[in-house]
Amino acid sequence: MALHCTMTYYGDEGEGLDLPKTWYHYLVVASPGTKPGTGVASILTVSEARAEAMTRGPSHTILANAGGPERALEMAEEFLNHHHQGLKKIISRRHD
Repeated sequence: MALHCTMTYYGDEGEGLDLPKTWYHYLVVASPGTKPGTGVASILTVSEARAEAMTRGPSHTILANAGGPERALEMAEEFLNHHHQGLKKIISRRHD
């Protein structure tokens, strides 16, 4: 079973367009890995792809050796938290 959610990181300063100047928006898709119990998560940068009007591949891939797609999704959030320290965060509800 694959899981997915969106993760958005943003700052306080605004551009006057209802979006903060600092804005990162990702789609994270996690699925079972090739071995039982493993998981793989792909982090897709949505805001860059939208701005450039083209589809891009994953900006990063996370591999979980145990815990399946649920753990891979958690590890993707940890990865993004590390790279966006000091920013506020919104995470959508996880979908199956």
